[in-house]
Amino acid sequence: CGAQLASPVLCATDAIAAAFLLALAFALASLRLCGVRTQTMGRDDQVQIDEELLRAGEQFDVREEAGTGNWSSGTFSCHRNVASCSLSCCCPCVQYGFNQRIASHESCVKWATIWMVPMVLLFILFHTLDSPSVSAEQLMLQADYAADAAAAKAARHASHGGADRDSPKATSLLTPHKQLVLVFLFLGMAATGVVGAIGRSRIRKRYNISGGMLNDFLCHCCCHCCSLAREAREVRTQAIQEVLAISDVDDL
Repeated sequence: CGAQLASPVLCATDAIAAAFLLALAFALASLRLCGVRTQTMGRDDQVQIDEELLRAGEQFDVREEAGTGNWSSGTFSCHRNVASCSLSCCCPCVQYGFNQRIASHESCVKWATIWMVPMVLLFILFHTLDSPSVSAEQLMLQADYAADAAAAKAARHASHGGADRDSPKATSLLTPHKQLVLVFLFLGMAATGVVGAIGRSRIRKRYNISGGMLNDFLCHCCCHCCSLAREAREVRTQAIQEVLAISDVDDL
């Protein structure tokens, strides 16, 4: 406990680690519900459309009929579907898995895990590099030394009548801890960009939507949550169109 009081940075790091582990536990609990169809979900019209698509997708391939060449909504049209927007912000790995499940009929857990693996590895690496290598006793000694130095400076300041003759020392705004945070922030953005671009390119190919990998990477790197919400709206819109097209074929 004394070591934690002597090192606020260590306390903050442990708090971030605890928060991340709680978020990871919530994500894993949510993933267990990805493939489950409950009676309550069965009343939802969107789930019924998804079930019809999964049964009919094995018999008909209507990608050319459903593909429009363009996205059905804009990147920042999150207000059109508040549910997908909220899920993309609070638990993006689950939304990423849902999108791939609807678009390619693959496991939601598989794609959510693909999203989480690089993030977990980056977090472990950051926490390892950011953890101090000194012992608790050394931290206490450093704290005592800092307190003695502060007391001596205050006494010297008072003896000179409030005027400190010591020249101010230039301090860097970017401490080693802040520099490490910035580096891993950019690495996290790059990781979400790469993972998001892979899923987005699969959706584009599935529905014949124009675009490129660079554009996919930049969209997810700069605005990951909005891009996931846009893809969620797109796969649901395309699913409705596919079911309607299959219904028309059955009527004929």
